Amino acid sequence: MRSNSVYVPRDEAFEEVKQMTFQTNTDKNFFQLIIPRLVKAITDGGDGVLLFETPQMIERDKFSWFRDEEFSRQTLAGLNPYSLELVTEWPIKSKLDPEIYGPPESLITTELVEKEITGAMTIDEALKQKKMFMLDYHDLLLPYVNKVREIEGTTLYGSRTLFFLTMDGTLRPLAIELTRPPVGDKPQWKQVFTPGWDGTSCWLWRLAKAHVCAHDAGYHQLVIQATKVVAVLDVLSNHSPDEEYLGDQMEPSWAENPVIKPDGSS
Repeated sequence: MRSNSVYVPRDEAFEEVKQMTFQTNTDKNFFQLIIPRLVKAITDGGDGVLLFETPQMIERDKFSWFRDEEFSRQTLAGLNPYSLELVTEWPIKSKLDPEIYGPPESLITTELVEKEITGAMTIDEALKQKKMFMLDYHDLLLPYVNKVREIEGTTLYGSRTLFFLTMDGTLRPLAIELTRPPVGDKPQWKQVFTPGWDGTSCWLWRLAKAHVCAHDAGYHQLVIQATKVVAVLDVLSNHSPDEEYLGDQMEPSWAENPVIKPDGSS
């Protein structure tokens, strides 16, 4: 099936009734959402006709994206909730080669964590009660940091973000560690950022959170989407005998794969 210039695989082609229902819903949404916005924009002077609606969160509080509660909420309700892992080993250590990437020990220490949770419990109790979680892009990104930094005007760090599950069932970010591996004659650099009250520490904490959000989005696009979702769809599309999107070419390495077989018997 071809709709204008966009190819739709046969298995995903809509039947006539479903196509009509889809088109009806599209038209209905247009009149319910777009037309009122146009009327409102014209009434208000014509500004912002082509702009997206302001998210309700920002409409209520334009500084809400600064807050730790929203950062934690987006970690759970955002692109990669499954990237959040329970901390089962302490102290935190990198598994990369220290000869290449520098000392493996994390600067997120027991003293720092217990200070941030303000005496609610010890680190051993938090681990035993499964209260500590981590968003860990440290070992994943560190091998690419120096390569990315070779691009003018671009930077990258490996990151670890530690969360604490509070008594009311919400996550609270405790610390973010950013790391740069050794480069040239410069040794490894790493620093831990925590929530602060003075102007400098507040903005450093916000910038550290912005780095983590960028890492989370990048991991979703480059790892989850490109190497998992798209790769699986490409493989599955070869199993259709009349599939024309990828053609009839099979990757040579697939022929020996015990899961993916040329005859489509996997």
